[in-house]
Amino acid sequence: MASTLTGHGLAIARSAEIDLGLGYPQVALPAWLREVLATGVDPDLAYSVPSKLSQAACDGELLEAACRCLRIDQRHAANGFVTFSGSVALDRVLVSQLGGGGSVVTTTPGVDMVTAMLSEHSGVEPVYVPAKAPGFDLDVDALAASLRADTRCIVLSSPDNPSGNVVAAPQLEALVALALEHGVTLVLDQCFALVDPAGIDVPVLADAAPPGLRWVMLWDTGKTFGLNHEKLGFAFCSPEVRSSVGERVNVLQSDVSRRQKLLFRAILDAAEANRWFDHLSELVATNLEVVRQACVDLPLEASSPDAGSLVLLDVTPAGLTAPVFADMLLADKEVGVIDGSDFFHPLAPSGALQPGHDHFVRVALARDPELVRRAMDKMVELCDELGDRPVVPALS
Repeated sequence: MASTLTGHGLAIARSAEIDLGLGYPQVALPAWLREVLATGVDPDLAYSVPSKLSQAACDGELLEAACRCLRIDQRHAANGFVTFSGSVALDRVLVSQLGGGGSVVTTTPGVDMVTAMLSEHSGVEPVYVPAKAPGFDLDVDALAASLRADTRCIVLSSPDNPSGNVVAAPQLEALVALALEHGVTLVLDQCFALVDPAGIDVPVLADAAPPGLRWVMLWDTGKTFGLNHEKLGFAFCSPEVRSSVGERVNVLQSDVSRRQKLLFRAILDAAEANRWFDHLSELVATNLEVVRQACVDLPLEASSPDAGSLVLLDVTPAGLTAPVFADMLLADKEVGVIDGSDFFHPLAPSGALQPGHDHFVRVALARDPELVRRAMDKMVELCDELGDRPVVPALS
């Protein structure tokens, strides 16, 4: 099963004048990052015999750098893995926990990558728990009720994609208790955890996990740096699952290149020193305000994400469904946004989608503010042409 979300994102990237679809940052690289990329790494370390810098030492230094950025205890580096991407990390973790089949409990709305990955394995079933409308908050009680005897994993994201909601500390404590009670693995994808436009504290699983819990925390560099040809994924886990995850990682990849590991060790250290995460968060906050201000004069309603670099727009006040609005915006105004329907999944046992599944489009905010202003101007133009409100001046 292919990822519809990925397909739509790539189609937008190929044809849109303004791409607000893909969740990766698309911003001018800062001077410090250009310098790191231009400098590269020492060829003697990247390509010479292992004795120059052992693979274990190379991995350890990179994982420790990731721990520093995520502000988690560096002891977690000992139970961490480096992969080609965040998607690879998620796939390997799922495979490691589902060798005998079973079910995986996750949420709707949520990214379709979990569905796409699970569809490749017989005997494995995703169980979707609807988030609470209208803000799509996590429903811990409904999630608990969805656990079955064959449940192997709970898979969630925080900040969530697409809503930007964060699993708050009390919710995380409840999830930990559930996972311990039922003996399931708690997997939390935290790829947006360092993008914090509202300045809230994003709880991370590594800090909340008690001894004995089977857990995995995922993070990747793509949602933070947006380097199209340079990215890595990370999986930090408990000792209880380290061996099984490591075995499955090694099946897929003999190893990420040493050059890539050394490069990102330098990038992560430089990013911390240059306050890149604060800069990206401030940029997203600026663009979120641009979108909100535009929606004052538009028949659109912007959500209030807790963190991350995404915002949902409810397009039903414009008299359109999300698929139609997204198609018209791309075809008529060359602005690409993701149809929010991509994130909604069938509910058991009826197979129906929850109400409101076709109300939203997802807008990526890690962009140059002038680009976001132009995109919102074009939304104003489209809504004017639809005749759903009096004409107002375009945003300046």
